[in-house]
Amino acid sequence: MRRARWHVRCCRLLSVGDNQIIHIPNSKFSPPRRDPATSHSKEAGQIQFDLIVIGGGPAGLMAAGRAAESGARVFLLEKNFAAGRKLLMTGNGRCNVTQKEDNIRDLVKKYRNGAFLFSAFHAFGPRQVIEFFEECGVRTKEEELQRVFPVSDKAVDVLNALLDYLKAGKVTIKYDATVKRIEAKDGHIDTVVLSDGTKLAAKKIILSVGGQSYPSTGSTGDGWKWLRDLGHNVIDPKPALVPLKVKEEWAKEIKGVSLKDVEVKVIQNKKTIAKTTGDFIFTHFGVSGPAILTVSREAVAALGMTEGHDSNGMSVRLQIDLLPELSVEKVDGHLSAASKESAAKSAKHILDGLTSARLAEMLIKLAKIDPRKQCGQIMKAERQMLVTLLKSLTLTVTGSLGFEVAMVTSGGVDIKEVDPKTMQSKLIDNLFFAGEVLDVDGPTGGYNLQMCWSTGFAAGSSV
Repeated sequence: MRRARWHVRCCRLLSVGDNQIIHIPNSKFSPPRRDPATSHSKEAGQIQFDLIVIGGGPAGLMAAGRAAESGARVFLLEKNFAAGRKLLMTGNGRCNVTQKEDNIRDLVKKYRNGAFLFSAFHAFGPRQVIEFFEECGVRTKEEELQRVFPVSDKAVDVLNALLDYLKAGKVTIKYDATVKRIEAKDGHIDTVVLSDGTKLAAKKIILSVGGQSYPSTGSTGDGWKWLRDLGHNVIDPKPALVPLKVKEEWAKEIKGVSLKDVEVKVIQNKKTIAKTTGDFIFTHFGVSGPAILTVSREAVAALGMTEGHDSNGMSVRLQIDLLPELSVEKVDGHLSAASKESAAKSAKHILDGLTSARLAEMLIKLAKIDPRKQCGQIMKAERQMLVTLLKSLTLTVTGSLGFEVAMVTSGGVDIKEVDPKTMQSKLIDNLFFAGEVLDVDGPTGGYNLQMCWSTGFAAGSSV
């Protein structure tokens, strides 16, 4: 495949009237809080563009820039006073740009409905994303677990590169623009109507409004109603990559205790429905950390409609192996040896070298061992209880922290109704999709931004 090239100039766009733009090259640019010049009067009637992109998040910015680079006259609608608000939050403000997995077949396996992304990743995968941002002036670095970040550790550098990409393509942006409805007839969108009554028309529409995660950034699920009104099926949205609440009060008593490389399983009706290995932390509400975020989608889905139970009344549990690298026999052997070597020490010292002091004290309590006991006095049955706790510590999930803090949305427009190569709707001939609005999501670590870049690029290339 011929390698694509992206040439981004540092420039500034000033709008001075309805659809009039002055292009000033080589000017230092700061993202505006508002671009009043792109607002249009109600009397202006319908304004014609080649493409309207609804939503100025990562996918929408990529889609708009790519379409403009291909020669389209692009109008981007953003409901906030600035674009890319959620992007600035990713990676704790550092922006985990992508996941450097070169094998596309392995990459798609990391996603729910990942096969849908194969064509998009083949055209614009992690390698191409890194090249794109490098050519935009954003140098990147690879950290553990193949996570890619800007060398500057600043998400704003990624955002500014994208805004420069749009400015080079002379994309018109209207901030503080809330879409009220999308009007269609005979399988074709005619008009996009804004809340102020402005009517916009374009040959094609890209919907990149995100899901419902972090609603404070503007992702409030607006697109679901529009999609249903247009005849699309929307898979019930649920929070994903989200911390979980648990029933057990003891877990909240040791808030702040963190564990590295533990194995976490989600158990429903005695069956394991999700499993991962990673870091874990106890919190004031329950549990969090990369391992919990990764399995949270399945845990939330399993809960169903009844708090703390799935739709069949069965509880949903987390089973945590604190020492996944050790067998039950080796853990028991370690405790047996420790009970002799530290015979005169207090009970918690039997866990020395296996876990932290705070967690050791809690495990002794959960095993109902008198903390005043000496290690040498711990009975075999008590020791076996400690082994059970170390290898299968169990917590009951009662819920999640919801969309307010979820990193992504699980659910969205049914991918059966979307062409995976072009992101075009199979129901509406001039509608395309990009980003989190699609029913595809991945684990933490740059996967979901990669999906946004790839689907945005595919949609922008197809219009």
